Amino acid sequence: MNSASSCIQTGSYTSSMVDINSPRAIFAFIYTGVVSASVIFIAPLLVGGLIGSRGLTQQQAGLMVSLETAFISLAALLGAVWINRIHWQQVTKAAALLLLLGNLGSIASESVAMIALNRCIAGFGAGSFIALTYGALAKSAGPDRNFGLFSMGQLGYAALSLWTLPRVLAEFGVNGIFVTLSLLSLGALLLFPWVPGHSQSDNLEKKATDQTAWVPAGLMLAAIFVFLAAQSSIWTYAERMGVFAGFTLPDVGFALAAGAAAGFAGAGCATWITNRYGRLAPITLMVIIKFIALYGLQYQNPLVLFIGLICALKFTWNFLIPFQLGLLAEIDHSGRAAVISSFVTGMGLSAGAALAALTVEGDNYRAVLMLSAACCLLSYLLMLAVMKLQSK
Repeated sequence: MNSASSCIQTGSYTSSMVDINSPRAIFAFIYTGVVSASVIFIAPLLVGGLIGSRGLTQQQAGLMVSLETAFISLAALLGAVWINRIHWQQVTKAAALLLLLGNLGSIASESVAMIALNRCIAGFGAGSFIALTYGALAKSAGPDRNFGLFSMGQLGYAALSLWTLPRVLAEFGVNGIFVTLSLLSLGALLLFPWVPGHSQSDNLEKKATDQTAWVPAGLMLAAIFVFLAAQSSIWTYAERMGVFAGFTLPDVGFALAAGAAAGFAGAGCATWITNRYGRLAPITLMVIIKFIALYGLQYQNPLVLFIGLICALKFTWNFLIPFQLGLLAEIDHSGRAAVISSFVTGMGLSAGAALAALTVEGDNYRAVLMLSAACCLLSYLLMLAVMKLQSK
């Protein structure tokens, strides 16, 4: 097979000339992955915008986030089928167009059905990007470093968005958010020449020799699912809780942005602590702090308390995730369970938003807080069971 038939021409050079480990390729993968996960980061603002600008109810707005997250998860799961079969530049263009179409379509949508349709379209494009990002970074020469950069990009984007978008929301309504997401989607489309056609690092792949212990792996996947459902149930209505407490949108935006910064710190602390104190003590401490924060959210005033509680929730959230994924990787050296965890993550976030939408009672969020606490406890017990099985 000649070189002309094995690659696709892109301008003055072919995609086969793009090195998967080049800075521009890594940037393209990280950018598209971060932009694609936008709905997860800005869910509280999107819920508030849909309620304020489109007249949706609390339940309808929460279910919109849940629906979009579900389509993200579905597309990410399908990525396991095409990641090594379809040209990556074509995936990039198709995913960016779906993301752009869904966000632009949301601007003109007034009915609940049309909003839902466009968010599903955007979600499918986003999930395809997420699959590409995870697949490509896993095939890169420095996956640990590159996934670390990806996490930093996600949290940095979250902090910036939650700091600026409340002002956009206050000035332009939810359409301001959809226009912003459309511009970011266009940026992803323009980056396709920086994406290689496939991995040039196939020689770095290793065949796993260990058999997966599917009982502890299944329990760990269940723990991740329930844990993320707990986080999503609170995060979906965090903005509404602040508004209900009497704080202004800019103040609430500051609290959410501070929470994102605390999440960045939590992930960093987890990296530092992992090899010093084992898993049981740090996990237990973070779960206790999370219970205290959930209880405190019943009494949100003054503003400094609300900010502190949001920061505590985000710190523990991002602190615990590396421990969970590390334990899963210890169970399954083949990496198959880790691939499944990307789907489980999205479904957990989606389930949490849906459960919260069905649980919330007007402006009373006590039931949502109790739901989140129950999910946290169940997740903790599942992790204890996994650690006990691993110690045998």
